[in-house]
Amino acid sequence: MDKKDLKRSKKHVPSFKMPFTPKSYIKGNLKYERKFYLDVSTWKDMEERIHPKRRVLVSNLLHDREAVMLYSPTGVGKTWLSLAISLITAGKGSLELLDWQNEDPQPVCYVDGEMLEEDIQERIKLLIPTLGVDQDLLRENFLFVSRVSQPHSIEDFLSLELDENQLELLKWVKNHTGNGKSPVIVLDNLSNLAELGDDNSAGHMQSFNMIVTKARKVGCSLVIVHHTGKTLNLGPDGVPTWRGSYDMATRLDKTICLLPCPSSMDGYVTFQVIEGKSRRGQRLNTSIQLNPYDQKWELYDETLADDRNQMITDLIEKGFVAKLEDLKDIIGRSVSSAERYVKQAIDSGYLSQEDWKESKHRAKNSDTSKEERIKEAKDFLQANYEILRNDAGRNGRYIVQKKPFSFDSHSDF
Repeated sequence: MDKKDLKRSKKHVPSFKMPFTPKSYIKGNLKYERKFYLDVSTWKDMEERIHPKRRVLVSNLLHDREAVMLYSPTGVGKTWLSLAISLITAGKGSLELLDWQNEDPQPVCYVDGEMLEEDIQERIKLLIPTLGVDQDLLRENFLFVSRVSQPHSIEDFLSLELDENQLELLKWVKNHTGNGKSPVIVLDNLSNLAELGDDNSAGHMQSFNMIVTKARKVGCSLVIVHHTGKTLNLGPDGVPTWRGSYDMATRLDKTICLLPCPSSMDGYVTFQVIEGKSRRGQRLNTSIQLNPYDQKWELYDETLADDRNQMITDLIEKGFVAKLEDLKDIIGRSVSSAERYVKQAIDSGYLSQEDWKESKHRAKNSDTSKEERIKEAKDFLQANYEILRNDAGRNGRYIVQKKPFSFDSHSDF
């Protein structure tokens, strides 16, 4: 854009002024002396204006002055993905599986309402190599504001349903990220940063909605992290809705819902990515996982967990397991891991809840002792399954593979 065009772009003289009374004055029964007017432009005014070229912040996801909502049930991975978006934007990174990348790094202000800084730090360090991030750019462009990290003298935190807090945040970010920049503000998560009321409260949500309009005016983009509703009801786009009124959908440029996958490998971050509203292009619907061991994002392959689901089902249906502690001893994992594997086998359709109850009851009332059952179960595993990984620790991997020509518990022979 040359100097002449720049001068023309800044000139904004509307043809008409429309008087109006602000809603806040009407609701508050307030008297005022100053007149309020709305700018009204003719097409002649509009066609002569030169606007700056729109900036791509993350390809196929976010442009400057846009707003995206990323939401999911608790514990699915929305903070992981919102951090990934932040690092891509600030550090010129990419997530190739979703065709998200940045060639023009911009400042990011990440506002966190609940997590410890050391947890965020750990996740960022893990994500950096998976996204090809330039760490020097990241150090320059990434800002972090945390509720938990504030000094003891600060008892309150940002309440973004309040007009004052919205303006303070937006103006500070714009003023501190430099001229000519297109900053992104990530709000993680909305339930901890704004008072929204119950799931059906349109009034509470509406007070927050105005931040999207204000952000556009000052030149900021928003990534809003939120939760799904309690019942996972479907919205007009066929995707589960978020907590609070759905009224906000009209203000957003894109919505992305993350849903859990039926089974996932230990230590992996796995979720289905579904685009709801999108102003451009085909809507995304794919399942991906963060592989922390190989430091990469990859497509989620449900068959990776199939053999484990089958193994758990075999152990239960053969009457080896009277309670979760038995399964723990058989496979050499924790009780919580055993419980998770049973749940995944049920969720994946390998085992029914009724079969699980009946098998436990049958094993408990059999003439075989616990020690005998566990020994028989281990012999069965050795003959039919190969344990590829059994890493110690909370996030250690447990990967099994069915041996070829092994005994098939569902065979007719």
